[in-house]
Amino acid sequence: MDNEKKNPVKSDKTQKNISENKQKKTKKPNGFGAKVGYYFKDSLFLYSYILVGGFIGAALMYMQKTDIIKNYVAAIFAVINAALYCVVARNIFYKTGEDAAVSKHANDVERRHMIETDNYFELDKTKEYDIKKAIIFAVIGILPQVILLIIKTVGTIFSGNFTALDGGIRFLCGIIYPVFYAFDETASAFYGAFAIIIIVVPVILGYYLGAKKASKVYEKAEKLKEEFGDSGK
Repeated sequence: MDNEKKNPVKSDKTQKNISENKQKKTKKPNGFGAKVGYYFKDSLFLYSYILVGGFIGAALMYMQKTDIIKNYVAAIFAVINAALYCVVARNIFYKTGEDAAVSKHANDVERRHMIETDNYFELDKTKEYDIKKAIIFAVIGILPQVILLIIKTVGTIFSGNFTALDGGIRFLCGIIYPVFYAFDETASAFYGAFAIIIIVVPVILGYYLGAKKASKVYEKAEKLKEEFGDSGK
């Protein structure tokens, strides 16, 4: 019973991650290339949807301007577009957070094993759960918008009416800007800043909730093992 309590619960996912760790003993799993690849994979979704959202937003604004659709119809579709992004982003990063928690659990198992056997090797910590990674994902997603908004702010301060980047800002913030445009076709491009919130929140929230779910599963399994671990003996 004592030995069983010392051994952490190993699910199929944990075993898979442990196996992957062992295969990487001779490699450098935490190198710059591995980190770039990890962040690029899911960040690619953000940029893809931002571009799609930009085209949808541009289409809505064009149809409103040419009276193909009414402004309130454009606003409704713009809100749906933003909501759809939130749902999809939350689900994608929920899975990322869940996998990150599994990776961390597998690494914790390996750490205990290394201490017990005095056999140390480098673990793959690139995919291991860390809420800071969710923030990095989010920052990558909003980087173009932030840069353009900063340039516009500086330009406005010095020139008073800097509109050179307005088209780009409206496009990159297309998941929310058309909502403001629907009610005021002269709405400032600065309203696009709300897109930063729309982009960031589902990413961080999804990552956190996914990891929390996986962690709860392991915690529950550990408690069951402690309580019924020797019931079969």
